[in-house]
Amino acid sequence: MGAMAATLGHELNQPLAAISNYVAGTRRALAKPALDTQLLESGLAAIEQSADRAGRIIRSLRDMTSGSAVKRQMLNPNPLIHEAASLAMLGIDMAVAARFDLAEDILVTVDPIQIQQVLINLIKNAFEAMRDSARREVAISTYVVEGEARIRVDDSGHGIAPELRDSIFESFVSSKPDGMGVGLSVSRTIVEAHGGSISAWNRETGGASFCVALPLAGEAGSVPN
Repeated sequence: MGAMAATLGHELNQPLAAISNYVAGTRRALAKPALDTQLLESGLAAIEQSADRAGRIIRSLRDMTSGSAVKRQMLNPNPLIHEAASLAMLGIDMAVAARFDLAEDILVTVDPIQIQQVLINLIKNAFEAMRDSARREVAISTYVVEGEARIRVDDSGHGIAPELRDSIFESFVSSKPDGMGVGLSVSRTIVEAHGGSISAWNRETGGASFCVALPLAGEAGSVPN
């Protein structure tokens, strides 16, 4: 029960933070002498989308924990990756650069909400890992290896602490002072439920790499029970 409550708090934090940011922006627009109705409309639309996303996260997590059939789609992960990067950047109060190297011909069969939550978590963690770094660059790439689609997130931070290397995907393990330690654990659960795996290591050039491996659409294990 405690783990589920922590998971919901972690996963809902992003859309709720987005709603708060868009409300603040809409109020600023209302306070201006010249009312920009187009800006207001876009702000309200963003609030509506974020609220809908929060509802879909709750339904998706409920289905995952209750054993209900997960709704999966065959899709190219690239749009999910771009949107995840945009959502992860909301509320980031520092200058960061995101570089993409995405293959165009990859198809996977996934629950888009669940996999996008994994990507948001990995990309946001990458941004946070570079907070004290002189160079803040995240590289996101996709490629195919032995029948698997690989989605890799590289950062230029300080890398994974030695004491966390073997336990980083376990529940309630976090390198952040205010972290709950559920993001990577939930990410592993989601990826493994899709027949895939998630791994992490330190880069020789500095920083860390996190890699999600998913079966290609049509490959054995792409839609497990």
